Amino acid sequence: MDLYYITVKLATAMVGLWLITKLLGKKEISQLTAFDFVSSLMLSEIVGNTIYDKDVHLVQLLYALVLG
Repeated sequence: MDLYYITVKLATAMVGLWLITKLLGKKEISQLTAFDFVSSLMLSEIVGNTIYDKDVHLVQLLYALVLG
């Protein structure tokens, strides 16, 4: 059960991050500032922590992606 839940959360996070990247567009990614870069690192850290934490549910992961 734990592996299934981690897989679902990981797949959700990957799709969410992919959608955020597609919404930004390739032109904006090449024009990232230092603040944008640090923000993306922090968002990836939040997603990484939520994947392996059993107390964090899928809804909270989606909420973190929406806020990011």
